[in-house]
Amino acid sequence: MGDAIGSDSIDIWLASERFIFDHEVDAPPQGVELLQGIDIEDEAFEDWLREQRQLNSRSYNSARDDEDIPASTVSFVQRSPREFVGRHHRKHCTVIFDTSAKGDLDADVAAMFFSEQLHRSLDQYDVFSCVSHSHNNTDGRNGQTPIDRLAVIVRINAFAYGNEVCIGVALDSGAQGRRLDFKSAIVSPGISQLRSSIKIGGLVRHTVETLLDNLEFEALPAGATAEALMLANQARKLTFKLDKQSLLIAEDLLSRAYELDPRGQYIAWRGFLRNTAFFQHRDANIFEEAYASDVLTLEALHQAPNNAIVQAFSSQIDYINQGNLAEPMHKAERAVALDPTDPLARALLSNALIVNGHLNEGYEVALQAIVLSSGGRYEFYFHHFACMAATAAHNYETALSHARASTNSMPHFVSPRRYEVALANHLGDQQGVDHAVGAMRLVEPEFELQSLLDPTYPVNTLRRLPIIETVQ
Repeated sequence: MGDAIGSDSIDIWLASERFIFDHEVDAPPQGVELLQGIDIEDEAFEDWLREQRQLNSRSYNSARDDEDIPASTVSFVQRSPREFVGRHHRKHCTVIFDTSAKGDLDADVAAMFFSEQLHRSLDQYDVFSCVSHSHNNTDGRNGQTPIDRLAVIVRINAFAYGNEVCIGVALDSGAQGRRLDFKSAIVSPGISQLRSSIKIGGLVRHTVETLLDNLEFEALPAGATAEALMLANQARKLTFKLDKQSLLIAEDLLSRAYELDPRGQYIAWRGFLRNTAFFQHRDANIFEEAYASDVLTLEALHQAPNNAIVQAFSSQIDYINQGNLAEPMHKAERAVALDPTDPLARALLSNALIVNGHLNEGYEVALQAIVLSSGGRYEFYFHHFACMAATAAHNYETALSHARASTNSMPHFVSPRRYEVALANHLGDQQGVDHAVGAMRLVEPEFELQSLLDPTYPVNTLRRLPIIETVQ
């Protein structure tokens, strides 16, 4: 398969830009097991399949017929405070860092930087208590600090060899007694390279998202903060499905989260939902509560000025609604400084950079967002920003590859599809134009190439780029 398949000592993957998927894979229908009837006599595969079936059994993809809200969401919301307190009197979910480093000093440094960034990311949620699993501090029996059954253990293994440092992160659940995830990365040695390593940041982001996705009710601390966090996490996942029904459910979950635990970031996400509805469906008014995105974002800034995602969303809204160039860039830079592991903050910074003329830096930052989200469910979203940045830099072939990488993963994502139309047209690829226009018409039946010239059409950045002049 040539360069269409890649691997390292741990993982094997397919190059997403080399494949086209003609359908989206949903969880199996209720009562049907994943890969039912498949019999592969391999212990590792059987472990993986068992875990995937358990995850599917708790999937949020199915909705209740009477309320069109995921059943597990409803059951979670309806748990009473008494039920939380009755099960366990705990204020935090304990996350235990169990670190092992081998080789030279670079392995220790890599593990230290990963732990530092993970601790910093978890701190923002206010429900996690991070501790180290010391092999020197004895409990009087086995020479190790005892591990709480309800804790989540992050096992960090770093190994330095030659000019590479391999860092692997395993996430184990004490409550479930099983491994939730394992992911690794190979990074360059040296303190300066390790400190700024985007790959380490990607491992941190992947670990945080895996932890949020797999937290069981038993392991959650008592109180509204944890419950609101779980609702907001489900809303975030639904937002990137992009369809109207998912956006409406996400709005409901974020409203409930804010009622439980008033935080500015939940309001900011509601503003982002409206922005997403505008670009995806050309209608920001699909929600019951008719708040404008800029009004919500301004209130979010008032309540949580030091939250990374609030600053990032505010940057985007300023750029779209006010047309200002300098202020959005400053806000996006602040967002990245507050949380260097958030790909969305970097993606919005990329957009702000290119409209301020920092074309090469804008593209590099967009690539960093892709690395931070690599292998995750949202990677497709950040190829769109790389497409915009490459288009701004006149790297049209590269931009088209990013657009197609995004739409191959999410065929109904219209923002990169619009770029695909303009880019194929500019490159004289009529077959590509016909394909992209046909795909657009599945979402917007009246779409034409000339739609991109309509001043009310949602292509704010594209209208600022020279390529729009080639659209006839």
